[in-house]
Amino acid sequence: MKDINEEVSRCIIQMLLKEPFFAHLLSGIVRNVTKEIPTAAVGLRGSNINLFVNDNFFPEGAYHRIQPGSGHQARNTAPHV
Repeated sequence: MKDINEEVSRCIIQMLLKEPFFAHLLSGIVRNVTKEIPTAAVGLRGSNINLFVNDNFFPEGAYHRIQPGSGHQARNTAPHV
């Protein structure tokens, strides 16, 4: 069984090399594994910024598939925070 928090941590570590600004932002937010959303999202819960991840959407070994320039998703979602 995969540990989604470990997978997300691996992705953030990979992102530090390619997109350090966004990796730094992601490293400081609260992570929530949930079935409430179909994929992944960033949002507020109380006064905390949260990363919501559906473990069915986030495949095991996802950190192996991070490509250079993949931070465009983070740039596209940043205004929603």
